[in-house]
Amino acid sequence: MERPFWFPDLQTVIAGTMLLLFGAALFMLLFMPMPLTEAAGTLLTAMVGMLVAKIGTMVDFYFGSSATSKQKDDTIQKLTSGS
Repeated sequence: MERPFWFPDLQTVIAGTMLLLFGAALFMLLFMPMPLTEAAGTLLTAMVGMLVAKIGTMVDFYFGSSATSKQKDDTIQKLTSGS
């Protein structure tokens, strides 16, 4: 069954959602400044740092060696199944 171009697989949807959330958080931090206590600032810094790390992981997967490894695995599967 052919999937629509806007929903290739669940991983892509999750990655896109994470990117949108990251963009929204960045927009809010830059254009909607709010007073923060020291504890809230520390928590916000930690959360943004974790989100940035996850974005880096997604970029590494989609454009790094994991993506080509997945393509290789798909090609091997097609060749062995005879289609």
